[in-house]
Amino acid sequence: MESRPPDTARTAWSQFSNAASAAFSTSDASTRAIAMIVLIYLFTGEFRLETHGPLGTLWVSFGLICFYIALIWLNSALGLFLTPLFIVPATWLIDWRKRRKGELVEMDTPESPYQG
Repeated sequence: MESRPPDTARTAWSQFSNAASAAFSTSDASTRAIAMIVLIYLFTGEFRLETHGPLGTLWVSFGLICFYIALIWLNSALGLFLTPLFIVPATWLIDWRKRRKGELVEMDTPESPYQG
């Protein structure tokens, strides 16, 4: 025996649906756009939309490109310059702890500066 899914999906909220919500869900996008324009006109009293044209779009895109280039540069520069500020004191702290535990031998004579 083969089962067949129902034609419409039912949810817990389907029992509370009414004609108004069904009518709203079946309206197309153009009806919603017209309703939105009418509401804007009723609340503001003006029937004009704010547009800036293609030059405004290009200006904003240029600004965003510059912003993201600066953001990438800043993150790279911070990583380059701030890393030594944390690593050098960390090596001092590690050396201090090793000297305190007696694991690091003090060098009195600087015969060879290479410690590798």
